[in-house]
Amino acid sequence: MDPKASRLLALGLTAALTSLLAAAPAAGSATQPLSQLMARQVAAVAKKPADVPLLIATGRTALKIGDAHAAAGFFGRARELAPDNAAAHLGMASTLVALNRPDAAFAEFARARDLGTSPGAFAADLGLAYDLAGDQAKAQAVYRSALGGPSGAEARRRLALSLAISGDPTGADAMLQPLITAGDAAALRNRAFVLALAGDVAGSTAALNQLAPGKGSAAEPFLRALAALSAGEKAAALNLGIFPSAVPIAATDQDVEGAFVDVFPGVPRPMEYGGHLKPGRAMTPDEQRKASLSLYGVFAEP
Repeated sequence: MDPKASRLLALGLTAALTSLLAAAPAAGSATQPLSQLMARQVAAVAKKPADVPLLIATGRTALKIGDAHAAAGFFGRARELAPDNAAAHLGMASTLVALNRPDAAFAEFARARDLGTSPGAFAADLGLAYDLAGDQAKAQAVYRSALGGPSGAEARRRLALSLAISGDPTGADAMLQPLITAGDAAALRNRAFVLALAGDVAGSTAALNQLAPGKGSAAEPFLRALAALSAGEKAAALNLGIFPSAVPIAATDQDVEGAFVDVFPGVPRPMEYGGHLKPGRAMTPDEQRKASLSLYGVFAEP
């Protein structure tokens, strides 16, 4: 294995293990089976580091549990081994979107398309990339193209936020109505975000409190700070949970970021592959070295 590929794989393995050790999901949660699957896949990758389908599958699982950094390592290794594998490029594209790197994601989407991937397979994520880049017009056109496809519900949620970001809260609300009528909780949350984007922070806070008592009040400083963001920054904040540190948030004795991430438990966030605002404690260099070695069945001396 060449050094560059080895570094990519080590990044994925270490980040994956860090994610698994950082937080133990609650019993019965939807994340728990995925975490268990991830553990099995990581162990398998350690034994078969050149298995491209396995690397891609592990990258997809990492995205689903919200660990985009680990996913980047697995998709990066798959891409090194199989430069013409469309799934590897598509996985990397979605990963780059989750990491708020739209410009790099565009190149990967284009490569996946050139290798035969149908545009409908990634329209929801491509639309989000345009949103993150601040091009709401293109984002909305791409989202609309996905409404009738398998990712239609997610495209509709993201389109509603995009419309609100671009100053059309009425259109945003209308876009969410079919999902709200069907009892989609994520759509109800996005409707609350639409209110905040329209300047009705009190209404947004009340709506979120109805969905999860106390969460809206805890997130109110964040909701008020949205007005100071650019269009792309608003898209990153509401879809990925990424808020620019340069923008001040009013002082509060509550965990604002945690409250926003967990506006209410058990409901997928707008960006299904996005990572948490507050990741678990990072490993020390020595812990990372020992973790990487142990994944390969080599245990460092204490």
